[in-house]
Amino acid sequence: MRFALPFLAWFALGFLGILAMAARIGLDGLRAVEGAPQVSDGVLLALLVAQPAVLLAVAVAIGVAVSEKAGLRSWLTARLRGDPLPLVAFPSVVGTLALTTALALVALVLDVLFRLAAPDAFVGLPGPDLALAPRLSALLYGGVTEELMLRYGLMTGLAWGVLKLAGGRAAVRRGGVMWGVIVVVALAFGAGHLPALSASVEPNLVLVVRTVAINALLGMLYGWLYWRYTLEHAILAHAFTAGVFWLAGPLMAGLAGLA
Repeated sequence: MRFALPFLAWFALGFLGILAMAARIGLDGLRAVEGAPQVSDGVLLALLVAQPAVLLAVAVAIGVAVSEKAGLRSWLTARLRGDPLPLVAFPSVVGTLALTTALALVALVLDVLFRLAAPDAFVGLPGPDLALAPRLSALLYGGVTEELMLRYGLMTGLAWGVLKLAGGRAAVRRGGVMWGVIVVVALAFGAGHLPALSASVEPNLVLVVRTVAINALLGMLYGWLYWRYTLEHAILAHAFTAGVFWLAGPLMAGLAGLA
């Protein structure tokens, strides 16, 4: 039960994000993608949900199995196991939200600078969709499912593997190992946003660099929060970033004359 309960709980939460993402894309949107298989709606829906569900299951299994061995923690996992709970205190949550707000504003400023420096590169790029489905997808898939895949799965697995290989030297170089893993996973997180970019506009070098750089910067924050606090801090920060973007993004674009 030490594995099964936290695995099922995290997978269920992550699967809600997959369903929200599927609702956002929709069958019509998926059929519009070049090379989409010509199959029935039921099969297409299964394909839309099955692939990320498998990735989610693998990631959650890695996180539940070896996160503690890598020195990484989750409040929910510890709670379901009856272990001593890692600290998720009010001051640390407020600090996470403040740091997230600051870095999200930095990300918005960087986006504005890219747009001002190379406005032609952004021609045709659609603005943010503020309808309910995209917002739910950003909160559930972005905030929860992506963190489970990237931080709880990939970051945990890489950290555990590298620390295991380091053996007795791990204690000396642990900080460097963790920062290296955080950066690698953050870059993977940034690159993971390129397919969505390609689906909305013909990508160019400026858009690719801007997309990877801004998301990698935010991914480093989420990874650091997971390392220094808990996975829940990373999830909270990721979801809260979307809220800052919704509120401050149009205002900042207006001030820069881009609205």
